[in-house]
Amino acid sequence: MILYSMSAQQSAIALFTAGILPSLLIGFVDAVYVVFYSRSRNVAVARRRPGRRSGRPPKEAGWALGHAGRHLRGIYGGIFTPDRGRRVSPRSTRSW
Repeated sequence: MILYSMSAQQSAIALFTAGILPSLLIGFVDAVYVVFYSRSRNVAVARRRPGRRSGRPPKEAGWALGHAGRHLRGIYGGIFTPDRGRRVSPRSTRSW
């Protein structure tokens, strides 16, 4: 996007801002498609567990909150760059 804005001699901020509405529209259309597809094919819906509130995270996932906080403190504190931030935690997931 930045290279395109330089070649088109336009503001990068204006191009990013112009992409917000189309991306929200695409997300909405995808969500509507998934709902219609799943209802037409009778896809099974997962049942809720009895006695458990939905919205309360499991205790095993508590480390993820500290992980996100560590990244934000390191990036905004100037300790490391965002592209190297994922290597800070020993439990970081590697998607490559």
